[in-house]
Amino acid sequence: MTNPKTLLKSFGLTEKEATLYLANLELGDSSPADIAKRAQINRSTAYVLLDGLVEKGFVSQVAGKKKLYQAEHPKKLLMRYRGQLADFEQSLPWLMSFVNSKDEQPSIRFFTDLKGIKQAYEESLLLPPKSELLAFGSAQATETVLKGFIESYLKRRVERGIRVRAITPSDTGGRAVKNRDKKELRETRFVDPKLFTQKTEINIYGHKVMVVSLQHGELIGLIIESPTLTESFRQMFDIIWTIAEKTKN
Repeated sequence: MTNPKTLLKSFGLTEKEATLYLANLELGDSSPADIAKRAQINRSTAYVLLDGLVEKGFVSQVAGKKKLYQAEHPKKLLMRYRGQLADFEQSLPWLMSFVNSKDEQPSIRFFTDLKGIKQAYEESLLLPPKSELLAFGSAQATETVLKGFIESYLKRRVERGIRVRAITPSDTGGRAVKNRDKKELRETRFVDPKLFTQKTEINIYGHKVMVVSLQHGELIGLIIESPTLTESFRQMFDIIWTIAEKTKN
């Protein structure tokens, strides 16, 4: 689970702002002095930062003679950010029309550590609804290494109607995933676990190929953006898909 301060900082708050918000959330309606004391932050600094939190929508000032602040309820923040995300998603086609043609050139981006790998997976959720994603790799490694994240990712993928064709070893993890095929908009086929032993996954979608290593001590990934290479990977996937179809499970 992400540390609350780290999460708040990802929404644009500084370390001290996050500390003040959490202190205010814990205390309820409180004076700047009390919030500063709980947060162990200089009172004069707290006054300035609390006003900044009001502008950012994380804290509101309570009406009355005495100056009190009230932290916005986390559920209210969640609804606000969900609404903003929905608005952004609706505007995405319009925003994409401004993308410089140079950005459409073939490219390779690298991702390191677990956070980077999660970011690489998130990109596939930008696919248009009802798109298809091809996945080839160790379902067992994915379910183990990305436990916690993968559940959220799958839920959001299903919500967008993105369907998947997957090829994975017929081990315990692979069979567990196949049992959820229907509810997770997926069709899974197996390959012999002796033929595919690496803790890796390849995703093919749009004009992109994502390759990640889920091996302990080697958590790395890359996204190749190239229509030509993506089509080559797609054709190779289809060849293995045909072979997997004939394999007895």
